[in-house]
Amino acid sequence: MEESAYIGGVIVCLGYLIVAARLALLGAKTREMPEQLLAVTFLLWGAAYACWQLPLVSGDDSIFAPLYAAGRLLTDAGTIASAFFLRLVFRPNSRVATGLVAGIAIGLALGVAGSGWVGDWASIDPLGNPWWWVEWSAVTVSVAWIGVEGFHHYGTSKLRRRLGLCSALDCNRYLLWGLSGAIWVVYELVYAIQQIEFKATGVFSASLDAIASLLEVVPIILIWFIFIPPAAYQRWIARSDAHPAAAED
Repeated sequence: MEESAYIGGVIVCLGYLIVAARLALLGAKTREMPEQLLAVTFLLWGAAYACWQLPLVSGDDSIFAPLYAAGRLLTDAGTIASAFFLRLVFRPNSRVATGLVAGIAIGLALGVAGSGWVGDWASIDPLGNPWWWVEWSAVTVSVAWIGVEGFHHYGTSKLRRRLGLCSALDCNRYLLWGLSGAIWVVYELVYAIQQIEFKATGVFSASLDAIASLLEVVPIILIWFIFIPPAAYQRWIARSDAHPAAAED
């Protein structure tokens, strides 16, 4: 279990941090908030994975609880930044989106405070800590929102692409964004099952751990193709574009 979790965690950590650096440089150049919010999101998520990998690297179980708790707080902070990004980019004038951002932030805050109140600071006890589910629900809603926006805008961009108003690469980016959100939702479901299994039996099943690792790594690959697309991939997508002079990347 630890070996696959370690390898997957390192890949995810490095993937987030590299994309965060790329977006931070872009944000410094454009001085636009969306790039900066995404850079913060991926930086915090990458830092969270670094916290979770340190106990495995060092072999020191005594630092597991504080670092796991720190990683959880970093993840929650990144989730809030992600929600602000989604509202700013996809629903800037929507009261529903504003309420959704507030709901996600409140759910995360209640989950953290409630877990601390019952003594589960690391938030690893879904069977004995009802606040675990509040925090988990807020995270799951946030990644589901990513999927919804990605698939919705993929559908609308396909029409614009047929009219020559959107490039094939941009259209594909929406699809990958939606797939990332959908996979993250499935990961959260598997993660919940894993935590319940561990609290009930004291062990993680190798099969579930392998699935969870795959569900963590695949979205990172998709994120790379969205924000740092390889030249060969761009050429492959461009060949399917009936309007090569459409909106530039």
